[in-house]
Amino acid sequence: MTASASHKSASSSSGKFSTSARRGAMSEARIAACRLIKTLGLVPSFRNLHIVELAISAESEFSSVSIREATDEIIRIAQVALRMGECLDYFWFEDACWRHPKLSFKERDELRDRRELRASEGLASGWTAA
Repeated sequence: MTASASHKSASSSSGKFSTSARRGAMSEARIAACRLIKTLGLVPSFRNLHIVELAISAESEFSSVSIREATDEIIRIAQVALRMGECLDYFWFEDACWRHPKLSFKERDELRDRRELRASEGLASGWTAA
């Protein structure tokens, strides 16, 4: 019997993980997701845990920061969103809403003005939008 034949992989041919692989240590993102859910008072369902874990991992990779830093930033923005009356549900995390929190009217006006200024500067320099 070869070494590879005697070694059982963590996943089966169907792609599902074996029971022994699932009993392994929780990932750092899963632990962070548990902390986020508890901090924000969200329902600790498997579905919420899973999407929050994925959101934290994605933010960490997207922003090139640690899992802890990504979690802390999402918590900070989520707490502000909750105070503003925003609903934090499965879709808030799935849609990465922490990256685009609701802006005040003044902030929206300022953002629009900056975009218009950049667009006019681009047109003045000979750049045209496709």
